[in-house]
Amino acid sequence: MALDNFLREMDERQRSEYKQLSLFDTDQTGQWSDSEKQYFTRVFYHTRGHFDRLLWTRLVYAPTANDKRRILKYISEEAGLEGRRNGTSHEKLFAVFAESLGVDVTPELTEEEDYLPFAREFNSGLIKWFRRNDWENGEVGFAAYERLDNVDYEFMEKVAKSMQVPEEGMTFFKVHKNAKHFEETSGKLPQIWQRDEQKVRDAFDFIYAHQRRMWKGLSDAMEAYTT
Repeated sequence: MALDNFLREMDERQRSEYKQLSLFDTDQTGQWSDSEKQYFTRVFYHTRGHFDRLLWTRLVYAPTANDKRRILKYISEEAGLEGRRNGTSHEKLFAVFAESLGVDVTPELTEEEDYLPFAREFNSGLIKWFRRNDWENGEVGFAAYERLDNVDYEFMEKVAKSMQVPEEGMTFFKVHKNAKHFEETSGKLPQIWQRDEQKVRDAFDFIYAHQRRMWKGLSDAMEAYTT
């Protein structure tokens, strides 16, 4: 199988799985009350607000100076220092989204009152996988993780619209839906695929399944809160 076909197959399988989750049923999310939207925002924050730990781990254990420079460039983009965002970080974009729904997420940085067990397991499981695999496996896994931005936020943008998020709060979702991070992190993927197809399959299988479990956890949390 060609690499491009494999990637498309993985994406479509992921989309099919997501469609089974109540979280991505906009008929349901469109009925959430203000308090339910705010709870979602605080819980959702923890599924992506601990990304710094993975980035730092990747940076300090990178085997070469060039690898470190690539990660620093990536961090620079996350901080809003690349492109046209004038220093507006992804974290700030999320904060704007949260504020548009009446939520200040900064207390969650330290208090972590809505850092639910499924999100903790998601974040720690991701770090463990990268720690237990070699650098090349990690490069494949990181590329897989970044590819999912486009798939995940295709769904999340619809959820945000169903919640009637004000326009200023939608930028966070649009940026991730249209991100080119996969293209920027997958440069070595074709060569690795040619040399060791199974390595690519195994990494993508883990990352995609791990992400599905996270969304299922968030979906279950919202079902419990709204019923």
